[in-house]
Amino acid sequence: MSIFVCSSNNLTNIWAGIGANMWAVSESQQHKGRVTKSRKMKVGNRGLLYCTETQGLMTPFLVYSKPSIDERIANV
Repeated sequence: MSIFVCSSNNLTNIWAGIGANMWAVSESQQHKGRVTKSRKMKVGNRGLLYCTETQGLMTPFLVYSKPSIDERIANV
């Protein structure tokens, strides 16, 4: 079983993602490594959100759907 760690710059972004029940990466941050990691995420995998601002692990999550690396998501 794999456990993924996804980072966020601040708590505001983490709470916005939790409230929206989804996680998105800004286009300016979409590096090759993030695309590679998202392709490895399968339904049922578990993960943790890491907050750069507080330098701590935050909310655990469960992958419920296949990540879409090409889809643009507004208002997250």
